[in-house]
Amino acid sequence: MKKIKNLKYTKNIHFVGIGGVSMSGIAKYLKLNGKIVTGSDRVYSESLKQLEKLKIKVHVGEREESINDANLVVVTSAISNDNLEVLSAKKQKIKVVKRSVLLGEILSDFEVSIGVAGCHGKTTTTAMITKIFALANKKPTSFIGGYTKEFSNFLYGEKKFVITEACEFKKNFLDLKPTVSVILNVDNDHLDFYKSLSNIKKAFKKFAKGSKVVVNADDINCKKIKGKKTLTFGIENNANYMATNLYKLKNGYSFTLVKNKLKIGRIKLNVLGKYNVYNALASIVVADMYNIPFVVIQKALSTFYGVERRLEEKGEYKGTKIICDYAHHPTEISSVLSAINVSKNDLVVFQPHTYSRTKLLMQEFIKSLSVVENLVLVKTYSAREKEDFLGSSYTLYKNLLKKVKNLVYADNFSKLKEIIKSNAKNYERIIFLGAGDVYNFVEKIL
Repeated sequence: MKKIKNLKYTKNIHFVGIGGVSMSGIAKYLKLNGKIVTGSDRVYSESLKQLEKLKIKVHVGEREESINDANLVVVTSAISNDNLEVLSAKKQKIKVVKRSVLLGEILSDFEVSIGVAGCHGKTTTTAMITKIFALANKKPTSFIGGYTKEFSNFLYGEKKFVITEACEFKKNFLDLKPTVSVILNVDNDHLDFYKSLSNIKKAFKKFAKGSKVVVNADDINCKKIKGKKTLTFGIENNANYMATNLYKLKNGYSFTLVKNKLKIGRIKLNVLGKYNVYNALASIVVADMYNIPFVVIQKALSTFYGVERRLEEKGEYKGTKIICDYAHHPTEISSVLSAINVSKNDLVVFQPHTYSRTKLLMQEFIKSLSVVENLVLVKTYSAREKEDFLGSSYTLYKNLLKKVKNLVYADNFSKLKEIIKSNAKNYERIIFLGAGDVYNFVEKIL
């Protein structure tokens, strides 16, 4: 993909897939910076409604003529090369760039850019840092890969601080070059592209190189990641910033923050999961780097209530509590099930995300889901991929038959609706897991 030479002088920008959480945030930023922004997406959504309120012209479907006035066309890695708008742009010699290239160009315009990377926890940590910086009146600009009640997926601020997720998919984060790189964890994911954990680790090391680095001391795959200045955080291993005396609360955790072996004070979190202690620690390190007072950090984290689709309580269906989480990797599934203390009184619904991930991590998925007594598997959300039986939800179902007490396969949402309607009253909670469109199903039944 090409680079952008003069974004400052690029007036008309068209986004293919503008409704995506990351794309829409950038589109909002450019519109507020005086650009003429247009875009298309496959379906009409709440995201498109938000963009229309900003007077951004959007449409559903692919239209060759929609890019006629554009100086620049922006795509994500999920957009295929045979997209009509992309083909039309190339025919007219209009520059086509990846979202990450454009985001990297935007970051370079700020004095301090903070890129939050990791295979798990990016969205929550980005939102936590945003909350702290906003409460400290640092007036940050922030691109969040999810929706929060306070900021939605984007916060428009001044030109000193910018905070963003740094996605490792197809090495997109290497286009960003932030001044501060936060590394939450490194895990076996996107193996269809990276092929091995070794290659993933190399990419993260390259991402961190040349920046100030905030890295998880407890993650074995982060051991060799260093920058021109490196600060560590952790719970178990010795680190610059540590959480000690952890206490599990009804809706989160509390812990004592220790900086370089000196006790600073107690932090209280109102989000479930021990993994959120790590996310909070990473946020604290970044905040402390820019001299944000501890009392501000305390207040920001104690009043942070999470991100949509991250252990989100959606409501009740026939008297049964409904919880949704974005977990789509075995590590995430295990963390979520542990955080909510899943039991025989719960029904878990899981929709695998992509055939390649399910196929390459089949044994890990089997292990993480085997702890569930009552499980419904929904047909795989294919995203950008063609169907592959070996990586299908049905193959996962067959592998789990002897391991899960009550297991059902739903090959469509009509079947899932029948299952939920007939069984909801038998459970205290129904937990929906997955990064696909199962969340839309939940919103419809509620």
